[in-house]
Amino acid sequence: MRTHRYLIGIPIVLTMAVSSLTLPSAQASTPPPAAGPAEADWRAPDTSVEASAAVVLAGVKPDDRPTLVAVYEDDGRLHVERTERSSRADAVREVARRQLESDLIAIEVDASVSTLESVTAQTGDARQAELWGFDRIRATDAWGLSRGAGINVAVIDTGVAPHEDLQGSFGPGIDLVSGGDGRRDGHGHGTHVAGTIAATPGNGVGIAGVAPDVTIMPIRVLGDDGSGSSGAVAEGIIWATDRGADVINMSLGGPTPSTALEKAVQYAIERGVSVIAANGNSGAGAAVSYPAAYDGVVAVAATTTGDARASFSSSNRAADIAAPGARILSTLPGNRYAAWNGTSMATPHVAAVAALIHSYARAKGVNVVVPGLLSSTAADLGSAGWDPEFGHGMVDPVAALLSVNSDDVAPAPPSALRAASTWWSRASVAWELPPAGTPAAGTRVMFADGTPACQVPAPQTSCVIQGLRPETEYVVSAVSLGSLRGSSPSTPVSFRTASRPDFAGDTEATAAKFPAAGVVQELLDDPSDVDWWTFTLPTRVDKPDVRLSQLPSNYDIEVFGFHRGSRYSVWLGNQAGTSDEVMGPRWQYWEPGTYLVKVSRGYLGEPSESRPYRLELLLGGSGALPAPTPTP
Repeated sequence: MRTHRYLIGIPIVLTMAVSSLTLPSAQASTPPPAAGPAEADWRAPDTSVEASAAVVLAGVKPDDRPTLVAVYEDDGRLHVERTERSSRADAVREVARRQLESDLIAIEVDASVSTLESVTAQTGDARQAELWGFDRIRATDAWGLSRGAGINVAVIDTGVAPHEDLQGSFGPGIDLVSGGDGRRDGHGHGTHVAGTIAATPGNGVGIAGVAPDVTIMPIRVLGDDGSGSSGAVAEGIIWATDRGADVINMSLGGPTPSTALEKAVQYAIERGVSVIAANGNSGAGAAVSYPAAYDGVVAVAATTTGDARASFSSSNRAADIAAPGARILSTLPGNRYAAWNGTSMATPHVAAVAALIHSYARAKGVNVVVPGLLSSTAADLGSAGWDPEFGHGMVDPVAALLSVNSDDVAPAPPSALRAASTWWSRASVAWELPPAGTPAAGTRVMFADGTPACQVPAPQTSCVIQGLRPETEYVVSAVSLGSLRGSSPSTPVSFRTASRPDFAGDTEATAAKFPAAGVVQELLDDPSDVDWWTFTLPTRVDKPDVRLSQLPSNYDIEVFGFHRGSRYSVWLGNQAGTSDEVMGPRWQYWEPGTYLVKVSRGYLGEPSESRPYRLELLLGGSGALPAPTPTP
């Protein structure tokens, strides 16, 4: 299970214009390459896995209550767990325990968070004529080619409130702060961002978004004060990626790097997601901000109405592209509108253009590298070529869309593609790289409808497809990715997933008989999986006990009995954290009769295909059943 308090967390702040704050310079003297496929492998264990507790907990005082962020590789899926500990000594024990787990790839402390206040430039009724940023990038000219249909854009922010100008624009979402679907926003920032992306045009009210036909996935990771933690942001990235996001907008950032956040970004990019982030509001010569500075992320600077760098916009080596970010009018909760400043406001312009490209390329059956297209088609600003103020220049949706069908040289496709299902919900795909002379930056595997299945940088020659349905036939092909576009597809191959093993019943009516040995190990391997067990006591049992242990995530347990035909709850174990759930001496005895045990995912709990829970009934039996069939 995971806790979600922000006592200690790496600073993740809304990147809107604020009072002057200058950080040490980290400016590069040479331009970095345009954002593209990330080269780092998120599966690689971090040094923290073997570091001493003193190193992992550096800076934590004896009486602090640190929140630990543990990162796991769960058979091709990234998994983050956040757990608050009661003291430094408690955290030392928890670090030692986590480091014994074979699938741990990183562990760190979420540092304390801070808040930046927004500067409101203008409020009142909105009019289309006030959308200077929308007009500056010629958004309506791009609509003749694409309006973003079929694309999911995750807004990882303060939530997105219902609004008259965001009707019908919402898909699945989650609130990682207080629970829910992400459709509340006590701050306003996330709603403002969403309006720039997807506000409804032509409805007689308010404004128009740059990509009005996209679907917004509201991911709330920041509280009503606009602050949060890197661990929560990492969870939001993983959640959005696993549920079909094509573009992720992060109008937030902080000065301290986080392994959990970096690996989440790598995980998303590997799966073909375009990750767009604000470059920061610390002005000229500012240090880089995270996640904007990570490889493969498109870092966005802000401009004014005169195409100058906004005074607050950070200039540094991470800058990739610029967009309007001063006096940007957009939506606020309560059907209100306001004009705000910040790289937070510039970022959704670029995220929306990325969505336009995704939609158009998919409709045309063309494979492109969206970050590369954004940078290569940007209109140069400032010094000739790349510069730390504007990156590669002003985002240009028309030029980017026209470039989708250009005659630029593409690499040769992969060869010898092969695929096989290794578990009911996933498959392994491998291939040979194209011959020398046609270099590729990476490989993307696609389903038959053109949607991405998995993506890896060169020279990797395999990847794992997740989230498949059992007993289903799939057809996939692969393309080599150049700096701007992809090759033609390889020869397709097909595979069929296996049936899903499930030893426990999925409903009360189908509850599986608990073994006489009194111990069972089983998996909650699907988001909808709930396990039901049943047992019958022929005689009275004194001092019974029930224990649920070896929890991979936030799991709950409930025991039920029956009295005169009616079911009643004997015990509910739903404490926070991944600690064992133990009933203990709550009952002196249990009467003869039939009992039920329900095991399910708790708040923000995640399924696992490889880490079974252990359920024990201490009723006089001994021994244990074998573990479920191991995941290949």
